[in-house]
Amino acid sequence: LTMRWENQTYSAADEVTLRIDSSGFTLHQFQFEGPLGIFSATGQLGFDNSMSLEFELDRFRIGRVSKRFFPTWDLDGVLAARGQLNGTFASPVIDMAGDVSEFEFEGESYGNLEGIISYRDRVLLVESAELDNRYFHASASGTFPVDLSFESKSDSVSTRVLSTEPLTGRLEASGDNLDPINRFLPQTIESIRGNFALKAGVTGTPQNPLFFGEASLRQGTIKTIEIINPLEDVEIDVALRHDTVVVRKASAVVRDKNR
Repeated sequence: LTMRWENQTYSAADEVTLRIDSSGFTLHQFQFEGPLGIFSATGQLGFDNSMSLEFELDRFRIGRVSKRFFPTWDLDGVLAARGQLNGTFASPVIDMAGDVSEFEFEGESYGNLEGIISYRDRVLLVESAELDNRYFHASASGTFPVDLSFESKSDSVSTRVLSTEPLTGRLEASGDNLDPINRFLPQTIESIRGNFALKAGVTGTPQNPLFFGEASLRQGTIKTIEIINPLEDVEIDVALRHDTVVVRKASAVVRDKNR
């Protein structure tokens, strides 16, 4: 038995067992394997568009699927997850926990990403998300208003976002190496290194987000194009309030390498 999805063929890993009665379909054994990975599920699908499923994803490549929802982002990695899918096609209820190994963003490797997420009443809840690599550790949580109805004809997240509904978010990060973000710095800054810490958050709406937070850099080194010698022993404390960055402390040393 085979099925087609995303123009790819998926084959049943074993025989598929299901029962059909007046209320709908009952999946007893449903597992397919294909180019993107393995998907399996058990539970009920009602003729009234109701759902009560337990599902599992294994060795699932997220790159191709993420392009449908985030066309401007370059994401990749290998997802392993399990969860429950309830509610209806129009108003799904999703609970899922999983991890993405070999997580990549814009071609840069960021290690392993683990998370617990849920969705109901058009709100995506990130209960926890943890990113670990040899450079830094980061954690995040929050809520985001979005319509994930299976009856929607839109594939792009940008058209599903409820732009005037409230959102919340929290991000904490710390480490001793900023190499992964150097490629995203302004062209005038070649690199930043040092011990850093960040605590930030967001409220408001997707249409009008309000950011706040604090960040620090200790024992830092900043290399710029304008200055031949790097800034060393950099100490910076900054605060973000909505659209204003407040520099609370900034000091550095420039040494003449020719002396």
